[in-house]
Amino acid sequence: MKPHPLLLLTTLFAVGTTPLLAQTFIWTAGHGDIGIGYIDEDGAGPGTNFVLEPHWHLGEDGEVVVVDGVPISDLSGFEYAPGGLIARTGLSATRASGLLWEPIGVASGETFYLFPNPENPTTAYVGVGAEDLNPSDWNDGAVFLTLTGIAGSGVTAGGIFSFYELDGFGDPTFFMSTENGIDGTDVFTVIAGSHEHYNFAFSQIGIYDITFLVSGVHNVDGAKSTSATYTFEVVPEPGSLALFLLGSSALLLKRRRASAA
Repeated sequence: MKPHPLLLLTTLFAVGTTPLLAQTFIWTAGHGDIGIGYIDEDGAGPGTNFVLEPHWHLGEDGEVVVVDGVPISDLSGFEYAPGGLIARTGLSATRASGLLWEPIGVASGETFYLFPNPENPTTAYVGVGAEDLNPSDWNDGAVFLTLTGIAGSGVTAGGIFSFYELDGFGDPTFFMSTENGIDGTDVFTVIAGSHEHYNFAFSQIGIYDITFLVSGVHNVDGAKSTSATYTFEVVPEPGSLALFLLGSSALLLKRRRASAA
């Protein structure tokens, strides 16, 4: 797999040193996944320490993704450490009525924000990919994502994270939601060798640092687990931002006039 060229450059300069600045990239459009790999951690070959490797995998087969405002593409795609990339959206939707939608964290008719499925060209298209895993290597052919933590400005503001898919009638099935807190029951089964897309939703603007425990039982190596924190950012839609700035300008002008009076 191929890392982003700027990420590779940062890594090269960081070898043997403590970097003064951490490079974080912003992903705003195109196809990408929460990827799960299984790698030889020390590179010493068979019989050594193999570990689960959560990461971001963006693009593939020449697909164009937008990172730091720049369209990039490569046949192998680009890989990033979980903490090396922020997935950003400003796309909003209105909550439908019905009890099935309660885990979204807003009332019927209110706005929430999302990375949607199917793909929308205005924002990142987020999936879960385990193509690097051989189903025959894992007990029941699966590994698991367990929600274990969430933090950030969106959470401080009361924001709710949820993860769901829609059926043919537009009804949601929620796999995870922080509406009732985190209690270890938000577990998503990832079929080894699979690649699927879902809806990632947030009830407030802000940053969400979401921590998953990635776990599974390897048929030869035994139980394996590791934690990874992925960052999502929800920003105002361009129209909403323009209205906010207009309102701020009007307020500032009013204050200036009041001061001059």
